[in-house]
Amino acid sequence: MFKKRMLQIEDINYTTRLNFKKDVLNESISYEKIQFPEVTVQLTFEEMNNKQLSVVGDWFSTKTMEKAKLTYEFKPSNNFDKETWIKEQREKIKQLKSGKEDIKEDDLLHFIEFPIKSYQYVIYGGNDRTNRVDPYFLSMLKLELLDALRDAKRELID
Repeated sequence: MFKKRMLQIEDINYTTRLNFKKDVLNESISYEKIQFPEVTVQLTFEEMNNKQLSVVGDWFSTKTMEKAKLTYEFKPSNNFDKETWIKEQREKIKQLKSGKEDIKEDDLLHFIEFPIKSYQYVIYGGNDRTNRVDPYFLSMLKLELLDALRDAKRELID
């Protein structure tokens, strides 16, 4: 269950990843201004019966208590040192470029490693990020989920 909640690099928009790498490569952009890509998915529950209300009772997002909300966020962990990571990537690119004048920017982008292993997810209810959702309550939800189709050729043949 834990693995299913962790996203893979392919789950983050390609153009977003590319622009992120270009920002890391561009030394005129300070590390504070570089935005690490994040993924947010929100589910809103409404028109619930009494059984459903008992599960989502702590997740209301409106004062009228008619709607409940679950939010999944996937982003760098709080203890991830963004500044050090950016400096390391830029130093690696400097070393690659030294003595090689004909290297193109597009080629250098391939050497910037996206820090997906430093990402973590959090699932919270309502509008409060500190209202973490217990996996027990998630298991009580009857949802039909489709996994992301990452490799259509391989996955559709199976």
